[in-house]
Amino acid sequence: MISALFLDLDDTIFPTRSIPDHISRPFFQAIRASNKHLTDADLNNAEQAMWNSPIHLVFQQYHFTEEMISGALSALEAANLTGLIKPYPDYNFVRNLPCEKFLITSGFTQFQKKKIRALNISSHFREIMIDDPLLDGKGKRDAFDRLIEKYQIQKKEILVIGDNPSSEIEAGNELGLTTILIDRRNTPPGEGLAYYTFPTLSAMIDAFPDLRTPNTEASSQSAG
Repeated sequence: MISALFLDLDDTIFPTRSIPDHISRPFFQAIRASNKHLTDADLNNAEQAMWNSPIHLVFQQYHFTEEMISGALSALEAANLTGLIKPYPDYNFVRNLPCEKFLITSGFTQFQKKKIRALNISSHFREIMIDDPLLDGKGKRDAFDRLIEKYQIQKKEILVIGDNPSSEIEAGNELGLTTILIDRRNTPPGEGLAYYTFPTLSAMIDAFPDLRTPNTEASSQSAG
């Protein structure tokens, strides 16, 4: 029996590429304005990487200075996402599943909170945890451990659902949880990936028939 879902946010519940240019552009401009050591090629690569990887890891990989990070965060703090982003259509499938749901997302607290408010999904979750690297975030494995202990959830009853093999999927695998990679980009398979890989959230229903209810059947069919 599945009793709990541990869900990622970015590119699992909503597409990060749907963030409008007028929101993302000031963020990237602030980074470039403060840059004194990276080449244009490095900056271009870093910008592309930030669409697919946790921002703080890209900051580390490209050795962003404190000035660059501060400028970028200031741009995010000024952003208003209300009415500009929405969940993937197949998120309704997950919303209707008859089990507890927990949202565990990595990123900068204020910007992640803005996304969650703009998506209007807070009430769908038993608890929301933001693993913020600027606030001594310890990673998703630690977050999962805390939720398991706090709510006394049996590991065999948990599904970890996300898009990032090196984040929530790796953390779930290390803890012996059942992991599901939502691979909307059809990336090549690699070692150490999830127990299951599906192109959409609704596609996983056949692997977990005990999750079926009349509501989820309807959502699955409408989401395609």
